[in-house]
Formats: sequence, structure tokens, C-alpha cells
Amino acid sequence: VQEAGMGALGVLASVPAGQEKIAAIGGIETVMWSVKHYPEHADVQRIAFGALWNLAASKQNHAAIREGGALEAVVAGMKKHKEDSGVQQAGCGVLYNLALSDDVRERVLDLGARKLVKDAKK
Repeated sequence: VQEAGMGALGVLASVPAGQEKIAAIGGIETVMWSVKHYPEHADVQRIAFGALWNLAASKQNHAAIREGGALEAVVAGMKKHKEDSGVQQAGCGVLYNLALSDDVRERVLDLGARKLVKDAKK
């Protein structure tokens, strides 16, 4: 159920109007709930990270995503699921989009994201 819900949010968040509406109705918090409550499930992490990646394409969502603990959760998920290329790709996408905001970039680097991204490329 979590995978299907996160997948639907990810698809809807692939367009700017969807990103805005999902954020307005608490969708970022919903995605973060799944990330935090299913850390052992690589499929949930991958699909939820994909939704966050799309949501983070809008700089207007960066603060809510960051405040929801996404940076730490994505880094933790990437570390936990090092062998899952889908988790790595989607996690890199979230970190990249969030790092486009000056106020987030340093935090992304402080969490060791540079090494994670480098390792994910291997």
C-alpha cells in the first residue's frame, strides 16, 4: 500500500501544478511519514525518494522538505540500502534538487552527501 501511494504521489508531483497541490494538502509530510516508518524497506524508500525528488524540483517546497527531516532520512536510507541502485539514484536526485537552494547546500554537504553521491556512481 505504501509503495502504491508513494508512487501515485511521485507521478502527480512530476508536474509543477502537482508539486504545488501535493505540498498544499500535506503530501510532503505523508511522504516523510513513509520514509521514516519504513526504513528497512528498500522499495518504499526508493519510491518515496522518487516522490521527494519530484517535489524538490520546486524550490518552494525545499523548506518543507528540509524541515520534515528529508536530508537526514535520505542520507540514512542511502547508507542503509547501498546496494540498491534505485534508492541511490532517487536519493541523489533529492539531494541534488535540495542542494540548489543556497541555505540547504551546506547542510547537504555536512551530512556527507558528497561521498554518498560519489559512492552511488560506482
